[in-house]
Amino acid sequence: MTMKKLLLVIITLNVITIVNGQQDFHGTVLYGDTLNNKLYDTLRIELESKVIFPFCSNTYQIPRDCDKPYPPNCCTYSTNMYNGQKVATYGNISCLNGSSLIWYYISKIEDARRFMENMVQQLKPQFKTFKQTVIKCEVLGQETMGYLLESETTTGYKSNRIITVGNCNGYTVYLEYSTSSKLSSNLDIQPIIKQILKFKE
Repeated sequence: MTMKKLLLVIITLNVITIVNGQQDFHGTVLYGDTLNNKLYDTLRIELESKVIFPFCSNTYQIPRDCDKPYPPNCCTYSTNMYNGQKVATYGNISCLNGSSLIWYYISKIEDARRFMENMVQQLKPQFKTFKQTVIKCEVLGQETMGYLLESETTTGYKSNRIITVGNCNGYTVYLEYSTSSKLSSNLDIQPIIKQILKFKE
């Protein structure tokens, strides 16, 4: 093979590079889209932890009992942080068995209660049946008022929620615990969640 033909083969192999079924005509491996920073005005990062999570200045361990089918103590904490943000204004504990706890930090207790009432009004039209019961519950040992919401969709999916607000360690917070299982006593609330939220007994 002459030097001219060898050079032509090398150029051909370099030009027709197949990456995940696509041709890269510059010979560069393509892993995704190149983003132009001038086209995007928001930077958001999702943070996750399977070890610990913060709530109202306290830090809690996340149990990792994940070996059983739909284990109640196999959970993950997540939150979103935006560019320049120094503190997490919301958190989410999501568990493999389908239950979850979300919370939002709100500046005033009056605004948190208003947020809770608005949430009820937003949820109600989404379900075929919707039952709202006033309950007493505890957030970090502090008694507060909340609602037990029992609902069913038009397709027969049933869900139960505890929604409430609390004022703990100087923080005002809205909380929502949801599950597809029954929710009538503290025995029905997962241990990781009961550290934060439970029925008043």
